[in-house]
Amino acid sequence: MFKGSKIKSYLLAGAILLAAVGFFAYLKATKPHQPPVAVKEKVWPVEVQPLHLKTWHPVAPLYGKVEAPQLVKVVAPMSGVVAQLPVREGQTVEKGQLLVALSKADRMLPVQKAQAQLAQAQAEWQMQQLATEANQAQLAQAQAILQLKKTAVHRTQQLIKKHLASQSALDLAKEAVVRQQQAVTQAQLAVSQQQARLQQLHAQVQAAEVALAQAKLNAERAYVVAPAKVRIAQVQVAQGDHVNTNTPLLSYYEPQQLEIRSEMPTTLFDRLYSQWQAGVPMVAQTVSATGPVSLNLVRFAAQAQTGTIEAFFKPMVTDRAEQFTQKPEKFAKNAKIPSPALLPGALWHFDLSLPAEQNSFAVPYTALYGMDHVYLLENGRLKKLKVQLLGDVPVSVAGQRQKWALLKPLQPVKGAGVQVMVTHLPNAIEGLKVKPVDQAVSKSGA
Repeated sequence: MFKGSKIKSYLLAGAILLAAVGFFAYLKATKPHQPPVAVKEKVWPVEVQPLHLKTWHPVAPLYGKVEAPQLVKVVAPMSGVVAQLPVREGQTVEKGQLLVALSKADRMLPVQKAQAQLAQAQAEWQMQQLATEANQAQLAQAQAILQLKKTAVHRTQQLIKKHLASQSALDLAKEAVVRQQQAVTQAQLAVSQQQARLQQLHAQVQAAEVALAQAKLNAERAYVVAPAKVRIAQVQVAQGDHVNTNTPLLSYYEPQQLEIRSEMPTTLFDRLYSQWQAGVPMVAQTVSATGPVSLNLVRFAAQAQTGTIEAFFKPMVTDRAEQFTQKPEKFAKNAKIPSPALLPGALWHFDLSLPAEQNSFAVPYTALYGMDHVYLLENGRLKKLKVQLLGDVPVSVAGQRQKWALLKPLQPVKGAGVQVMVTHLPNAIEGLKVKPVDQAVSKSGA
């Protein structure tokens, strides 16, 4: 009995399970079917412009600092009182105008003292010259007397042979010769000492002459006038100050000597150096508060730093019309006086004109990726083009001047009608599907 009820339970459970499976199969078979969703590739709207290869004149943006390489520092050549100081810092002074002067008394007293010392030295030298002449005369007399005494000895010897003189007379004659030889020696010593003293005094006269020349030079240096048209950089004393020797008074520079020191990449230096050495003018252009300015490249530094080298430019003013109409090689010929807006220490931004580049094209910097490639539009998709950045080119877009990147393709560009994407897409990759949008961009080279 118990065994039969157990079998019935198993059968009931199996029936329920079969019914559930059948119901699930029915629901699955009768559910509604939806058509598959088609995934569409997104098309990115971008701006494009035609790629035209032609000859461009690029420029390289540079930054530089105005310097005065010949800054003259005036110091006091002597101690004294500043009697005249008619200039002020920043003032432009014409050639020959007084800059600073010590008092006349302070300038002339050292000169008068040196003149007196020279006169004293010359007088002593003349006195010693007379004494030398007297000593030489005494020496000549002593030598003459010695010769006479030697003659007396010889005569006495002859008399002794004839038995007309005694031996004692000969001894006295010889003794007189010895004494006279001592006198001659003393006279010779006096002459030698006098000559040495005379040479010493002659050196003192020369030293006094040098001291007088130095005093006169210091007197001239204590009265400073402008050697040319100069600009006062700094005034470090006031009128009435008492200054010591080598005390700084003021400093000035010639505006014509101002130059701009700039650092340029060594890659740019490699492109320019050979042509610059060949005499090709290298001209940069900028605009100051007083108008357009052209900068002529005058030299390079003797040593390069890591990745850069210093270049030196000479600033020259040109007419505004000439700024954009003359060829670069004419700037050096037609340049005028330096701009008064140039001040030492000022920072300048300017564009250096580079040699013409053929088979190149210009695009906005938004078209450049990684500084070494752009994207072309080909059959609705992007295609990477490797390029070399040559510099900037000024262009006019809708009446406004802009700077675009000048590029040279490093891969062949197929035929005409090639378009380059100028919209900067962060997700731009080769093969991305894009669609050009309508645009009307008018541009022209500078």
